Amino acid sequence: MKKKKTAVICLFVGCLLLGIVIAGVFRETNRQYPYVKPTIPGGVTVEEKEEAIRIALSNESVKEKIEGLEYEVRDVLAFEKWMTGEKLDTDDVYIHIKGTPICYIAIVNLTERRVIAISESICGPVDDKRIKEVVEIALNESRVKEKIKGKVKGKDYDVSVSDKLVGKKLQTDVYIRIKEPLMTIRATVDPEEGKVIRITESHGLF
Repeated sequence: MKKKKTAVICLFVGCLLLGIVIAGVFRETNRQYPYVKPTIPGGVTVEEKEEAIRIALSNESVKEKIEGLEYEVRDVLAFEKWMTGEKLDTDDVYIHIKGTPICYIAIVNLTERRVIAISESICGPVDDKRIKEVVEIALNESRVKEKIKGKVKGKDYDVSVSDKLVGKKLQTDVYIRIKEPLMTIRATVDPEEGKVIRITESHGLF
């Protein structure tokens, strides 16, 4: 009887913890995108996908961004409202720039048959070797070396990176966040030229 009661209690606690984890996942998603979620599954018909891609690639701003670059349409996503399940009249067209981890996201309004916004995101594979190299370039830049002299990476300062396309060139922002005194150094590296092309300092975190 005692073993049975213990088993019931463990089952209850396990279910409670599982519920907390699931709720946390939904809470985080809702915090970032409080009104919409991707349709599941797929949610985009073949015809709708083809039309969204056609509209995206015909847009002058999109064409300007991808001109002269190798690219592929990675995906087309539709979204729906959380509460009602009503599908939005916009699709996100993900255009991956080959040789980089960058995607341009063209938000297409299918009702108005036009691109209403373009954003940039990381969607491709990250080249760990390249990232290691640009971090080393940033940390060996004279102004950065002076700031981190005598400090231990991971203890006294942290490093993170963010890729971006500027024109047709891939650049990487290397963020060095120093804990004492509290400041952030952003070293922008041109991987092709193998050098830091810009440094920005900020007291605090950004």
